[in-house]
Amino acid sequence: MFDFQDGLFLVTNNLSLVEGNPLAILTPNVYEYKRLVQKVLNCDVDEETASEQLITLCQKYEHNIIVTF
Repeated sequence: MFDFQDGLFLVTNNLSLVEGNPLAILTPNVYEYKRLVQKVLNCDVDEETASEQLITLCQKYEHNIIVTF
């Protein structure tokens, strides 16, 4: 059985699962987003440059990322 709540945790730990798939849409909550930024950008979320970090994150893996806070 696959729990979709754990799907982003799985993707964050194995980004190759969605690499090269332009149809992949990631919908992290705030904690998942922080982990994703740490994993992909090798830094913590910075509130002053958060929008730039989101753009960089999307461009790096060519994904749509929907962030809900």
